[in-house]
This record gives sequence, C-alpha cells and structure tokens, in this order.
Amino acid sequence: MQSNEIDKLKIQYKIAKGIGLFFLSSIFLYGFAAYWFLNRPQEPTFVSDAAGMQKYLYFLLSAISCCMIPVLKPVIINGRGLPKEYREVKPDYPQAASRLLTATIISYALAEVPAFFGLVLALLTHQMKDFYILAAVSFGLILVNLPKWEEWENGIKKMILV
Repeated sequence: MQSNEIDKLKIQYKIAKGIGLFFLSSIFLYGFAAYWFLNRPQEPTFVSDAAGMQKYLYFLLSAISCCMIPVLKPVIINGRGLPKEYREVKPDYPQAASRLLTATIISYALAEVPAFFGLVLALLTHQMKDFYILAAVSFGLILVNLPKWEEWENGIKKMILV
C-alpha cells in the first residue's frame, strides 16, 4: 500500500473509533433518560403483566443481536451480500476501506440494541435493573468491537492482495 492510501485508511480508522465512542456515550444518555423519567414526579402508573413477557422478548432479541455481529461482519467485509458479478471482482482500495468502515458501524449498531431494549424495559417496568444488565452487555460489545489498527491494516491487505 502507498503512504497516501495508508493516510486515508488512518482517517477512516479514526472516524470509526469516533463513531464507536459516540455509540458508547449514547449508552450513558440512555441511562440518564431512564433515570430522569423514572424519578420525576408522576402519578402512579399501571405495569401490566405483559411487561414480563416483553422482558423475555427483549432479552431474546438482544441475544440475537449479539450473535449477529460475528456473523454479519465477515459477510460485509468479504462482500458476500453483493451480487455475484461484484463478488468476483477484487475490491480496490476505496471499496475495501468502505467495507471495513461499514462493517464496523453495523457492528456498533447491533451492539447498541441491548442498551436500547434495556431503556424500553426500564420505562415499561419502572425498574433500572434490566437496563443496567443490558447496558453492560452493550458497553462490553462496543468495547470488543472497537477497531484495532492492525486488524484494519491486515484486513485491507487481505482484501486487496487476495
């Protein structure tokens, strides 16, 4: 790779890191919103029995979202979701860098899903416990999926040279 291409990749890498930090900060924003909504003066509300079933549904959907990250990331990077005529062509540098950035952002979004469901559960059940559990899962997933420079550099080389 040329130094110009490496510089462009470093810029995209920094953008991906920044987006990851934004996703991390949004978890804290969810927590603040849940805390604010649950601690403001309000009339007593009725929590239905359906909230218990929704709790299991949201935990299941969060687990599915967590399992989708390692499945979708290689699919996007390798271009397996593209039509056949595009898959057979070796990607050039901008396409390969775009695939890495797209895969990273999609993994962040999937990692954010449990925190969002935790916010919904906190608002439905008026209990922060579920939010804390799902927010911790999201926080960990985002930290695990923060890009590492060596992975990006090796990924680009593998896509372009193979």
